[in-house]
Amino acid sequence: MTHAAAPSAAAGPQSRSRLWAADEARLTVDGVSKRFGGVQALRSASFTVGPGQILGLVGANGAGKSTLIRILGGVIGADAGTIRLDGEEVALRSPHEALEHGIAVIHQELQLVGAQTIAENIFLGRERPKRFGALDWRSLNRGAVDAFARLEIEIDVAKPVDEASTWERWATTIARALTDRRRLLILDEPTAAMDNEEVEKVFRAVRGARDQGCSVIFVSHRLDEVLGLCDRVHAMRDGQTVADVAAADQSRQKLIHLITGERPEEVEAPPTVAAGGEVPAGAALLVENLTVARRARSVSFRVEPGEIVGLAGLVGSGRSTILRALAGCERATGTVRVGGEELRLGSPGSARALRIGLVPEDRIEEGLIHSFTVAENIAFGRRVNREAGGIVVHHGAETSCARTWIEKLSIAGGGPEADVLSLSGGNQQKTLFARTLERGVRVLLLDEPTRGVDVGAKADLLGLVEEFAREGGVCVVSLSDLDELVEVSDRVIVLREGAVVGVLTEEKMNPNQILEELYDHG
Repeated sequence: MTHAAAPSAAAGPQSRSRLWAADEARLTVDGVSKRFGGVQALRSASFTVGPGQILGLVGANGAGKSTLIRILGGVIGADAGTIRLDGEEVALRSPHEALEHGIAVIHQELQLVGAQTIAENIFLGRERPKRFGALDWRSLNRGAVDAFARLEIEIDVAKPVDEASTWERWATTIARALTDRRRLLILDEPTAAMDNEEVEKVFRAVRGARDQGCSVIFVSHRLDEVLGLCDRVHAMRDGQTVADVAAADQSRQKLIHLITGERPEEVEAPPTVAAGGEVPAGAALLVENLTVARRARSVSFRVEPGEIVGLAGLVGSGRSTILRALAGCERATGTVRVGGEELRLGSPGSARALRIGLVPEDRIEEGLIHSFTVAENIAFGRRVNREAGGIVVHHGAETSCARTWIEKLSIAGGGPEADVLSLSGGNQQKTLFARTLERGVRVLLLDEPTRGVDVGAKADLLGLVEEFAREGGVCVVSLSDLDELVEVSDRVIVLREGAVVGVLTEEKMNPNQILEELYDHG
């Protein structure tokens, strides 16, 4: 993010511009390679990370980042190459061995116990302080408070994890890793579902870990955050190292060039969406006094054919629940009409009949069908439900439909018969877009559509949204990245605690103005 609220670099005990010598390396990866069947997933990856240093790991989906992380986490073994920690060669044959060597990989799906407090989670699995045979809660909480103080953040450690915010959960996981004396943290897309304020709090925790001498590998598609946080950036493409550079010497455009291998002017125009059929004219979306369950406030707005309206708001503002209500997935009251036809709220079937399509925030848990191939996912809506004979499947038609979309959206990863979960994040998201558009939707609802996808796929997806609108479609999109939101939207509706606090049109639509609207109300 390039706007004023983007996380800024904080000076630590080590200079940002300093490149560590090999003999000072905490982690050395030398010539690590991995093949899966006939696919070379990793080709001689090599880099170092020094003590108290943050390395940004960037690359397009399919560049080899995930394979490398799995090797460092002991999930899979490398075919060739060496890994050294503090100069000693190590074999990471299991996640347990990786932890024993002081490596903690923290994925987006955090391993925390929701019913227990933040303090309990920090000391989970270790001997806890006891007094007279019972748990000494005062000592436990004091230890947790001290752990966060070393990270220069404050959190209510007595709060159950189920009630904690996203950034508090990430900070808890980082604090637990440090109290476990981990010497290398690998953070996989920690900020994907956070707003600017939460991002800065997590970054404060990461810098606190760095200042304690812990080495950090930060994996993210958000390039401005990489440049704001990291000392160095390691770029990968097609399974191999293409650059290892000082972050201070880079810009967002330079990193895009390293990741894609293309100059900005060489990037092809985004694909069109015509394969799903023409979008009917006059399909305006009218929302009147929409009140989602458990909220006291309502929202009203209108979206004209060919218009893209963005939803901006902090976590808890109601962006996702509004989109889900419009798709019939949340209980709500009020009136919603598409082209004059009224939606039966709380009914996904009614939303489908009105040709409303939702691309949810969590493509894995709420979007894609895990056991299905790419073709089965894309063409799922073509399956015919005949009550007497069950579901009728026309495999030839499914495959033909999928091939059309695979070519149109440049979905890479093995063709129609590939397992959809084997695709990279960007190609999974394109598959989900294809399935939604294949139904011929006239209202497209998008919840964080670019989450966890690389810069190339991100441009493709936003291009799809713009093309959909040019064909007369109605689009409502929720994005945490305000630069992206401003780039794609014709208007931005600013939400706070479930209510509209501002509507910005082009002359006032910029990230700083959105932030002013967010923080000037309430």
